[in-house]
Amino acid sequence: MSVINFLTLVSNVRTKLVSNAATVDFLSIKLGASALEITADATSFGFGSKILSGVATPVASTDAATKGYVDTNFIASSLLGANSGVATLTASGKLSSSQVPAIAITDTFVVVDQAAMLALSTAETGDVAVRTDVNKSFILAGTTFSTLADWQELLSPTDQVQSVNGLTGTVVLDTDDVSEGSTNLYFTDARAKSAAVADSITDGVTDVAPSQNAVFDALALKADDSVVVKSVNGVDPTAGAVTIDTDDVSEGSTNLYFTSGRAKSAAVADSITDGVADVAPSQNAVFDALALKADLSALTSAGSFNFVNDNAGTINAGQVVYVKSNGAVDLAIASLGAGLNVKLAIVADATIATTATGSFKVAAGSVVSGYTGLTPGGKVYVSRDTAGSLTQSLTGFVATEAVVCVGKALSATVIEFNPEFEFVM
Repeated sequence: MSVINFLTLVSNVRTKLVSNAATVDFLSIKLGASALEITADATSFGFGSKILSGVATPVASTDAATKGYVDTNFIASSLLGANSGVATLTASGKLSSSQVPAIAITDTFVVVDQAAMLALSTAETGDVAVRTDVNKSFILAGTTFSTLADWQELLSPTDQVQSVNGLTGTVVLDTDDVSEGSTNLYFTDARAKSAAVADSITDGVTDVAPSQNAVFDALALKADDSVVVKSVNGVDPTAGAVTIDTDDVSEGSTNLYFTSGRAKSAAVADSITDGVADVAPSQNAVFDALALKADLSALTSAGSFNFVNDNAGTINAGQVVYVKSNGAVDLAIASLGAGLNVKLAIVADATIATTATGSFKVAAGSVVSGYTGLTPGGKVYVSRDTAGSLTQSLTGFVATEAVVCVGKALSATVIEFNPEFEFVM
């Protein structure tokens, strides 16, 4: 087919297409000097590697489209899921984990509770809030800081430090960030003064200084010779003189103050003792002595008198007793000293049980038998060794022991009762 004028060809083709519905068969057409050769087969046209331009915006799904239309409205498959490309969604409508980069946390906030977290107006997606009320951290996964659902809890190991003294990140502390404990105390002027200064001057104290006031007072006192005594028993001097009385002086161990009890204890005894010239007998002792003297003198002719046994054991017949201040009798022994007075050494008539009442010889000249080993004609004394017994020897008597003769031996077994208080050794 020869080369013809392209405009003529197009005109003829257009005329033919308009004039009837016949199909134009482009088996192989070359269009003039443009070197465009259009070829065709059963399914497509070929333009000999030439660019087809001037194509309108497609409307139907089968319309041809320009490169500009495609670049504007479609994404190349090579960019899907690629770096600097476009992320793709999984079948569930979510980004795959391989296409999600690590979240960059820009800010961390420490808040006291949920309300404070929801008030973080400067928080952005990816920021973290550390809540001290529950010791947990939350990340702003959404975009609305005031919506609780946009905050998600961060799960972190419980054995790791979340914050130090309210600080997070790279923490550098000094003492201003650490509260004072109960042992390691911070320095204060008051503590330094309390530890290092005392308002006194004490000999031997080498690690505490005296206060200015203490030094001033000490120097003033040292310079004032008119005041020799600073105080006596807590009484301050007046014009250099101290006046005190016994009310200002505590009682010592030797010079004791007067009390009624001390006076009575020193001057009165509940007894009557021969030779004691500086102690008075009590009213009770005098009363009992006068009553006993009247009873004994009235019963002398009868020869016997009933007394209560005040000894812890039995008083046997022939044992010597003395009358006590309570009116009862007990076994006599020389160690009682002046307590064994005239007419008070008497002999039991029979065995008398403790606390029982029995008869005793009281009359001079009474004859008492039942003894052994006596030397006839010799005096018989109250024993110094055995209470209630008799002896004829004064050997071994010592100071403070009483020598009381109860009579004379008429035979080896009989004495004539005649009590006589002789002396105290």
